[in-house]
Amino acid sequence: MLGLELKERNKKYISYYIYYILLFLLSYCIIDYTTIIYILFGINIDFSHVSSLLIPIFSMYLFFILLNNLINNTIYKIIIFILVSISIIGILPEIIHIAIFDKPIDYISMMTLADTNKSEVYDFIETYISLKVLCLIILLIILPYIIIYFLPKYSLKIKVKSWKFIFISLLVFVSFILTFPRAYVLREIKPIFLYKTYKQVITDKKLFIENISKNIYNDYDDIIINSNSDNNTYVLVIGESADRNRYSLYSYERNTSPYLAKIKDELYIFDDVISPHAHTSSSLEKILTFADLRNKDLKYKYGSIIHFFNSAGFKTFWLSNQYKYGNYDAGYTAIANASTEKIYINSNSWTSNKTTYYDEKLVEELENILKNNYGNKLIILHLFGSHSPYSKRYPKEFNIYNSSHFLANINPESKFANVLHYNAYDNSIVYTDFVLYKIIFALKQVNINGYMLYFSDHGEDAGTSDKNVFYGHNEAISTKPMYEIPFILWLSEKYKNENKEKINSIAKSIHKSYQTDRIIHTIIDLSNMDNTLFKKEDSIINENYKEVMRTYGGKEYFK
Repeated sequence: MLGLELKERNKKYISYYIYYILLFLLSYCIIDYTTIIYILFGINIDFSHVSSLLIPIFSMYLFFILLNNLINNTIYKIIIFILVSISIIGILPEIIHIAIFDKPIDYISMMTLADTNKSEVYDFIETYISLKVLCLIILLIILPYIIIYFLPKYSLKIKVKSWKFIFISLLVFVSFILTFPRAYVLREIKPIFLYKTYKQVITDKKLFIENISKNIYNDYDDIIINSNSDNNTYVLVIGESADRNRYSLYSYERNTSPYLAKIKDELYIFDDVISPHAHTSSSLEKILTFADLRNKDLKYKYGSIIHFFNSAGFKTFWLSNQYKYGNYDAGYTAIANASTEKIYINSNSWTSNKTTYYDEKLVEELENILKNNYGNKLIILHLFGSHSPYSKRYPKEFNIYNSSHFLANINPESKFANVLHYNAYDNSIVYTDFVLYKIIFALKQVNINGYMLYFSDHGEDAGTSDKNVFYGHNEAISTKPMYEIPFILWLSEKYKNENKEKINSIAKSIHKSYQTDRIIHTIIDLSNMDNTLFKKEDSIINENYKEVMRTYGGKEYFK
């Protein structure tokens, strides 16, 4: 009999221990569930951050103990359920990001999220959300609820004979809430931190758009144009998600540049250029403005390349096959709006990643512009390029690589392994090569005095970096193919005859290291223009060019 009582008492003590361990874990989940996820995924954690949250976690722990002695289990469970749900919803982007990329979400990812449309969400799900990843996300979401489910089983009321315990517990909790530093809460508690970060992204974007939308910039002193011609034609072609390692022009084993290869002797192929970011908006806000990675705030001050050329008396054109955002949806749309003429051939809403036409339709619009005598002009073509899903970016006659057999550099066991994606990406590169060839042909037909400069907004890791075969671009991961972009220059005969000294400098520059956050200075230099904002040391084609440290995803880049 005594042994049975002892056994029951031990069982009760074990129940106590399990209950309070689960209660502490639950308190931790509500305050800092992301740290638990980091531990599960082997992500490095900041122990100073963990220790700094022990006070709020312990306070939450006392709060639950207090509740357990004041209310019945049903209400107790509902309150905990609500608190857990608020916490889970607050860090849901972080949960999904970690489950897919094994990395915490960052500012640039939040910036991309702010620009994401409905169709991109569908494409994202199609590309990354496998059954395994989906199950992992669900498991991470329901884990705290599993703890809630088991709590009633081990919940044992403490028989508090004195109200002193309740009063002291309540006093401690209320004091904590009232005296906790606001800055600490905003920095350390993840749901609040993510919300504030997202809010800051929106604020920064609106501030940029409001500043860039000003049509007149008084900061431009007299712009000097060092050209004998008043009918110069300068063409910038901005690609999408193009990894230079997948162009045969850059020694890729597949023949993905069959068209440009025909005129290779006419091209200046720069082989060590990277983008400033791995996402479109963040990249273009530096590529098209005077801001760079060392002077980020200049994007709020000096306008864009389009404003600069407008001030110089050029007629400016923005031709795009990408969807048109609203005035407050993307910074680069506000830049495009400064153009004299804007042509969007993609009639679909910005909520869609579908396009009415393939990129070669832009060549027709270019040809129409070239028929007219507009004088000096800057023409920017924004391609859809290799934007995912890759297979939708080219007509069926460019479905050249279509084998379903796994290639040597694809690991079939990878959660991202998909040989069809790999082949489709190469096909999109072939099609872009074709479009570029047609653009150059159109410029030759009218014998322009000018150039065509092609570069991509950022790269893409479409199975290039390793056998894990990641498809896409994400700055939190930051593999080199996400930044390594093609940078190809074509010059007309008239331009060559007028700029013989510059040609020598260009030829010597093709192997120099460069990052396109400084490209605005190269464009001004190529266009034979000068101004107090122009920095010779930032133009890769200038004899005074100076190389600086390049970074990708916060790391120093070496080729």
